[in-house]
Amino acid sequence: MARGLPAQRPAAARLERPDLGDTSVSATTLVSTPPPTGYEGSSLVKNLKIQVFKSTVYSPSATLVNQAVKAMTSLGKIDSTMILAFNYDALPLVAAAAKYAHSTSAAALAAALVKPAVQAAAKTAILSRYNFTANNHSPQPGGSEFTFISPTLIVNGQYGHS
Repeated sequence: MARGLPAQRPAAARLERPDLGDTSVSATTLVSTPPPTGYEGSSLVKNLKIQVFKSTVYSPSATLVNQAVKAMTSLGKIDSTMILAFNYDALPLVAAAAKYAHSTSAAALAAALVKPAVQAAAKTAILSRYNFTANNHSPQPGGSEFTFISPTLIVNGQYGHS
C-alpha cells in the first residue's frame, strides 16, 4: 500500500453514501427531467438527495400549499420548482403586517414584518416563517422548513407526485 493512501475495502464492505445537493440543485430541472435532456431516473442521480423546502414536495395534506398551487396553476402550468415561489406569500405577509400596524406606510409594515406574531398570522404557504429581522427582510428559513428527497419528475412545481 502506498504511504498516505487509505486501504481499499472490499466491495461488500463499502457503504453507499448519498450525494447531497442544496436548494440550488433542486431549483434546476436537470435532476427532474428524464434523459436525454436531464438526469432524472439515471445512474447519475441514483444516490442524489436534494435539499428542498417542504412546500416543494407534494403532500395531499398540505392545505395551504395545495391552495397556492391551485391558484398559480389557474394562470398556467408551473414548469420550474416552487423553491423560489416566495412571491406567493408576499400578500399574506403584507396584509398581516398592515393589520397589526393599523397602517400601510412602508416603515410601519417593515417594523411589523419582524414580529413573530405577524408572521404566524400571515398563513403563508411556501414557508411557514420568514424570520425577518430589522436589518434583513430576505427569507431566512429555519431548519424545519427543509427536507432531503430523491429527485423525481416535477408536476406543477412540486416533486414527489406518484
